[in-house]
Amino acid sequence: MQNNNRKFLVDITLLVVFCVVCLLLMEILVRIFLPQRVESPLDCFSRDELLGWKLKLNYHKSYSYPDYEMDVVINERGFRDILHTYKRAPNSFRILGIGDSFLFGFGVNYNDNVLIQLQKLLNENDKSSQEVEVINSGVPAYNINQYYKILISECYKYKPDLVILFFYANDWVENARYEIKKVSSEGFLLSNEKFSYKSIKSFLLFPFEFF
Repeated sequence: MQNNNRKFLVDITLLVVFCVVCLLLMEILVRIFLPQRVESPLDCFSRDELLGWKLKLNYHKSYSYPDYEMDVVINERGFRDILHTYKRAPNSFRILGIGDSFLFGFGVNYNDNVLIQLQKLLNENDKSSQEVEVINSGVPAYNINQYYKILISECYKYKPDLVILFFYANDWVENARYEIKKVSSEGFLLSNEKFSYKSIKSFLLFPFEFF
């Protein structure tokens, strides 16, 4: 009886392992021979040699989805924010946020963004004469390398008193991947157009994650 139970467990284990291996192999083959274009729902991107992509300058469009509506306005420096001068106003405390779609505010309007809400709370509760000013440099799908590059190339020009990094777990994964992300002629951000054997490690760890 015990031998029969042991054999049954071994057979079940082998069957499960076999199914998992088959699914992984099928996924690899699909990515190699039938690559899928994963497209962002926003068409507000443009190509950039340093950063890979950035937000279109002086862009304005309203998006409507079943669950929400969103108005997106991009200023002349490529941020979803009002236009801030590089020179900080006297008696002001300047906070600059760096991040991806969470900071960009995907799904909410400008006034509902987390940084705007932070600014309101700080100015309402601060008893000093300083006025808190926030700058939003969030760009959807950015990773750690792009955070650093945009900080050096643009964000430091604002001379912020405080820089907040809005970090999410997938930033580590995207930073180690080799899959291609590029901007289509319509302004959509495309991902996973090509599968690379170099990315097999991250593929095995995160087989269903694209962004």
